[in-house]
Amino acid sequence: MVLPRLSDLTASVLDLMEGELSNFTGDVGYDISVVDFEDAFHTLSLKEIDRGVMAIKTVSGWAVFRRLCCGMAAAPLVWCRVGAAAGRLGQALFLPTELRLQIFVDDPAIVTKGTSEERAWLLGVLLLFWAALGFKFNWAKASRGQTVNWIGAKVAVERRDGVPGVFATLAPKKFEELRANVANLKSAKGLVNIALVRKVAGQLSWASGLLPWIRSFNTMLWGAIAAHEGEAFSEKFSQKKRPTQLFFIVRVAQAVLWISRLLAGAVVDNEGRKLPVQRWLPLTSRVTSLRACVRTDASPFGFGAVFFVNGVPREWLAEVWTEVDAEVLRADLGDPAWQAEWELLALLRAVDA
Repeated sequence: MVLPRLSDLTASVLDLMEGELSNFTGDVGYDISVVDFEDAFHTLSLKEIDRGVMAIKTVSGWAVFRRLCCGMAAAPLVWCRVGAAAGRLGQALFLPTELRLQIFVDDPAIVTKGTSEERAWLLGVLLLFWAALGFKFNWAKASRGQTVNWIGAKVAVERRDGVPGVFATLAPKKFEELRANVANLKSAKGLVNIALVRKVAGQLSWASGLLPWIRSFNTMLWGAIAAHEGEAFSEKFSQKKRPTQLFFIVRVAQAVLWISRLLAGAVVDNEGRKLPVQRWLPLTSRVTSLRACVRTDASPFGFGAVFFVNGVPREWLAEVWTEVDAEVLRADLGDPAWQAEWELLALLRAVDA
């Protein structure tokens, strides 16, 4: 399962809007709904034969879990597979012109189109279907309307100058947290804990899912982190030792300066316009002439791919991994530890085909 970016939700809204420019002010409307799968991991029961791997030693003995326990190494992968299945099954209930959904771990975001009654019906059918499968919802975290908060961003369906579109921005709390962490890096002298550098780089990578121009500022951070980790690995076999958690801030000082200026609104593009931490995506920005798409999925045992043209499947491919594939990745067949690599290789094989 590949976690969606913030831009995937805005794209889902625009997908439903296409062809409805003239009807936007009429009966046809759009809602975005956000729900939360309650106790996501804990909803999954374990077979008795598998409970041995969910056991921990306590002061007075052993604790054995009957359900998937958050914190265990395998739990995220197991839940993401279940969440992906819930999303695909739920999406399959509807026409692509009725409803679109994205699921980030246990936080679904659902876009519905139609009259007020139709939108309520579509959402109700989806939630009832998920409930029948055994999923529970944290209703206190649910929201529905033309403006919602989802995974740290605010997404709104709007129209500007008569053109419908989507306006997205980082949630104030998320933005302030990012700016505070960048300020800490900027003020640091000499050595800093590598954990803070990783945290800032991770936050910027997340934000770049909505604001792609952040990636150029973040590349230097990830490059310095990779170099630091390579040096720490080499020092394992040398006489020279130093604390691996300490990082020379001078290696990223220039990048941090640019990032702080970007967050302050002081960076402009070639036309003198500020690069903001928000984005307006009008329906008119969509390119409707290009409609070729390759979709892939992979497991530790094999992969599949479908080639779409204008939304219609034209060709498909499915194969099992071989020893040659494992050798290319230096991976073990059937081992989910290389799941990300299997996903990437599936994409490369599909594009090549």
